Amino acid sequence: MRVVVVGCGYVGLELAAQLAASGHAVTGVRRSDAGLDAIEAVGERAGGDGGVDAVRADATDPSSLDALPDADAVVFAASSGGRGAEAAREVYVDGLETAIEQFCGRADPPDRVVYTSSTGVYGDHDGAWVDEETQIEPTTE
Repeated sequence: MRVVVVGCGYVGLELAAQLAASGHAVTGVRRSDAGLDAIEAVGERAGGDGGVDAVRADATDPSSLDALPDADAVVFAASSGGRGAEAAREVYVDGLETAIEQFCGRADPPDRVVYTSSTGVYGDHDGAWVDEETQIEPTTE
């Protein structure tokens, strides 16, 4: 199975490693060149029959997503990088919309799109479990 992980950071890197170790082909996507080395290192570390390709693209830039391969599954795990409310909207709303349009509009769209979001709306819980019943207590806009 081919999986594209858009936003291959903290969560995405671990997911890519586990998928590759299980024999899946993974494309990890970061918006900066600096993050590509981390993706390549995960691919080398993962072993297994799969592999991890590192690609620079930005979920908010439709033309940059054109270079990404078709996939059986797309995981949207992008982050706003803690850059404030406008950046969060740009990534979590506009970037997600762009990724869905780009992948689902293809001749061979993915069977599945998985979205991971920020837990920032729950505030700081000092490492305690956060689930759907946790009170929403954001500390920032």
